[in-house]
Amino acid sequence: MNSIVAKEGATTNNGNGHALIGWLRFAFDAIRSITWREFAYFLFISLLVVGLNLAWMVESMLKEHPAKSNDLFTMSILLPMLVLPFVLASWSIADRSSGRLPRPWRLAIGVMAGAGIVVFCVPPIVELLGFDLSADRSLYGEGEVMIPSWAYWTASFLDVTFFTGIGVAVLETYRRRTSAQRALEAARQEQTRLTRELLESRLAAMQAQVEPHFLFDSLVDVQATYDRDADRGADVMDRLITYLRVALPRLRESGSTVQAEVDLLAAYLAVVAARHGGYPVARFTLAPECATARFSPMLLLPLVQRAMRGVGNEGKVPRSVELVVRAAGNEVVAQLRVEAPGLCADDAELARVRDRLAGLYDGRSRLSCEEPQPGVSQFTLCVPH
Repeated sequence: MNSIVAKEGATTNNGNGHALIGWLRFAFDAIRSITWREFAYFLFISLLVVGLNLAWMVESMLKEHPAKSNDLFTMSILLPMLVLPFVLASWSIADRSSGRLPRPWRLAIGVMAGAGIVVFCVPPIVELLGFDLSADRSLYGEGEVMIPSWAYWTASFLDVTFFTGIGVAVLETYRRRTSAQRALEAARQEQTRLTRELLESRLAAMQAQVEPHFLFDSLVDVQATYDRDADRGADVMDRLITYLRVALPRLRESGSTVQAEVDLLAAYLAVVAARHGGYPVARFTLAPECATARFSPMLLLPLVQRAMRGVGNEGKVPRSVELVVRAAGNEVVAQLRVEAPGLCADDAELARVRDRLAGLYDGRSRLSCEEPQPGVSQFTLCVPH
């Protein structure tokens, strides 16, 4: 029985020993993790206390008792500097700790523990340095009165607790405000990202929905062409099937690339050319580094469809369409050159394209249009790479 009790006692002692070692290791790691910014902040508080002490000494002691003014000035500077490491260490342990107690309570306990350690540890250090605290404990009036030790150190404890508490409260408020701002900014970025992805998905679905009039007219043209020339009718049908194969799978995609948009335009213009005697003649130049670049749907195709409907050209199909895509710094630049006049005039369809750009790229994209020569309209679209 006694051996069992002895074993249990030894186990308890070993557990307490491990717990103490673990806590000491944690305290050491917490103190070692103090950053230069944190040290500079607490040093600033100590210097502020030094300034307040010197101002009070100059006002109340210099004229009344100049004999001990040197000691008072020395202690006014020395004491806050000696307090600094103890306060900083106790704060860092409380700041890095976690437990059932709320964080404000842990910080308050850390501040008071630091002040208590200061009361017990600073006086011996001051004596080892050869300074006398009696000058700091003296009151001068009609005669010299010594402040009792318990009253002096109680006041010192409250003094350290007050200034450290204010400093910790200011630091904690700043941290919480900074953390809240970061969380808000992260939430805004996440909201922007989700909104952009939703818009891209909707645009991809819109782009994948083949225009009913375009599909109906194409089928009518296929039937009429078959009656006149079966081979040519089969060619138009093949091009229409190719376009549908490129467009319809986009319903399952959430985004697009420059290469995919070029393929879609090529398939669309091939159908238009087959229906209109080989016009428009389409030419595409794509820089290899831009092929896999992310590119939102429903930006280029609406511009081409608008031109194919003969906007500003009396309903006529353009003679040629040329698309050049290149990289310029951190941007992808797409130049769409259409041999048709009047495409730069603003209308509801062009305004929708600009609105999509604003929603997708948050003001980091540009769309401009010019007529470099009579009868030619050129769109320049710049988006982030």
